[in-house]
Amino acid sequence: MPDIVIDITTGCIALFCVTMYVLAYLARLLDNFKKGVLYQTPTLPLPPFLKGPDDLELWDMFFLRCLDFYGLSFYLKDDVREPLIGPGKDDWKKQRARVNYILLSTLTDPDVIVTLKLYNWNIKEEDPKVTYDLVKRVFAHGTSNDNCGKLFSDFVALRRDQCASMGEYLHRLQFLRDQLHEEGWKFDPDFGLTTVLDACGMKGNYPDLHAKLLEEWTMNRLTWEDLMKDLRTVNFQERTKDRKRSLV
Repeated sequence: MPDIVIDITTGCIALFCVTMYVLAYLARLLDNFKKGVLYQTPTLPLPPFLKGPDDLELWDMFFLRCLDFYGLSFYLKDDVREPLIGPGKDDWKKQRARVNYILLSTLTDPDVIVTLKLYNWNIKEEDPKVTYDLVKRVFAHGTSNDNCGKLFSDFVALRRDQCASMGEYLHRLQFLRDQLHEEGWKFDPDFGLTTVLDACGMKGNYPDLHAKLLEEWTMNRLTWEDLMKDLRTVNFQERTKDRKRSLV
């Protein structure tokens, strides 16, 4: 009889322990679920794409409000410094990369990309403030003027193989650049370097010179005047060759 009482008591204790364990497990699951519902960070859709100067103000508002929502506007300030050591260093990199991702996702319009590249935009730039400031500076002056827009399109589209000679190409190129300047287009002193390096035909016909100029550009040592000087030298060499052929 005592053995039966002991077995019943042991069984009740075991059942009680199992019941308490299951209840504790369920309570923990419920607590985690509540935390997930209450503290899960809501998300916003990405800001609209930038199409040009006409919607710059609206784009800027959406972009900044998006950063405010995530608490990331800090990364567009001048005094943002990377932590030297500690866990804050990795968090700083991740958050800045997030700002860069949001920003780049709005700059996918082909015309916007071409325009920014004319201002020597580095699409691999890791500091979002550099890209953001460039976008504001490039599009804030209003490229919507019809004549200015046409000149800009002609400048971007001009290719060496469309012209009878390097001299004609250089003449048309400089003319368009001067006209843009007269129309009030505000550009950097080195405006258009990458476009001309791609369009002037040197890569195929003068690969050594092209490589040299490209290296100077990557090291921020190439100026518009230097590029034009080298292309005028190429023009002189081509004209000399043509004269020799005509004498044969």
